[in-house]
Amino acid sequence: MRPHFVQTCSRSESVDWGHLVTLECEGQEQKLWAFTFTMGYSRRMMAEVALDQKIGSLRMHGEAFRQTSGVPEEILYDRMKTVWLGSDERGEIVWHPVLLDFARYWVFTPELCRPYRAQTKGKVESGVKYLRRNFLCGLQGREPHSLTDMNAQLREWISTVANQRVHGTTREQVAVRWDVEQFSLQSIAGRGRRSADIAGERENARVFCMRSMASGGAFQCAFPHASRQAFLEAHERAIAYFGGVFEKLRYDNLRSAVKRILGGHQRDEIVRFRYFRRNHLVPIPNVGRWEEFDALLLRFPKEDEQRIIGERAQSVREGMLIGREHLQALKEGFDLAAVHHLKVSASGCVKVLTNFYSTPLPVGAEAKVKVQAAYVEI
Repeated sequence: MRPHFVQTCSRSESVDWGHLVTLECEGQEQKLWAFTFTMGYSRRMMAEVALDQKIGSLRMHGEAFRQTSGVPEEILYDRMKTVWLGSDERGEIVWHPVLLDFARYWVFTPELCRPYRAQTKGKVESGVKYLRRNFLCGLQGREPHSLTDMNAQLREWISTVANQRVHGTTREQVAVRWDVEQFSLQSIAGRGRRSADIAGERENARVFCMRSMASGGAFQCAFPHASRQAFLEAHERAIAYFGGVFEKLRYDNLRSAVKRILGGHQRDEIVRFRYFRRNHLVPIPNVGRWEEFDALLLRFPKEDEQRIIGERAQSVREGMLIGREHLQALKEGFDLAAVHHLKVSASGCVKVLTNFYSTPLPVGAEAKVKVQAAYVEI
């Protein structure tokens, strides 16, 4: 049996840009290009047709994230000019700066398919090829009258055909594998992006909020990126603020915490975010460093402790003191870092996520890297 290249780790996706078809419009030929976004494990697809391959296609990435309600840890690209500018003198990848900023914003790692490796390169390029061979053939007799109409027909075809088929490589139905894969994505719904002016630059802060339903007390903190380490560190800090551990935590469908959505439509945390933004982040805070912004956020919960919510008899602070008696005792913290074992490159660096860090270790040695929410330890 010939072996197949099957993605077993459902944390990556592949992007393909390619020529789809050339149409004649008012006596002139017009090339149409297809953008495809394919999940690594399930092969679930999102696609859109455009008039060119400009870097503005990053909007299509964002649309794909919204359609899947999540962001993968890695995205695999072919060596296209809107992604890859070449290699430096050390042989390291030079990414397009716009793509690199986009990857840092959404917290994913861009990867290039290896040159002359048919397995990974074919996986990336198969998206447009699949549309050309299957979607275009089905348009005969009902040709679209505009680009908008073509994209509408494409979305309908992907939903009813492409994402329902039994994939030729995995031998399983795309929709069935997607039921498993969707829970491995990083959440976009719960990132809580809020703006702050830090050191003269407008930054997007990822705000974490934990609220006690009994007392109404709430803890907030912010991070530059919504990483898993930031998510865990925020929990540790919130538990220390409340003085104990709640027996039950209810999440607003965060993929970093929820494995399966069982039901329910209440969104108390969203209401809390609106209150927090309206009362504490308007106007937009202006600070010199991230540490100052974090200290500012820590001041707000203390101010809120003095207020009385609705018709309650006690203040938030008094309710927290009563509720603290029912919390589980605090325990010693555990290491929140993500640990990687990486080899030192010929340039004396190790690549951690999207960044390179120099190290005095000899070339080829294995470095133990611990990634925290705010720093990297090698």
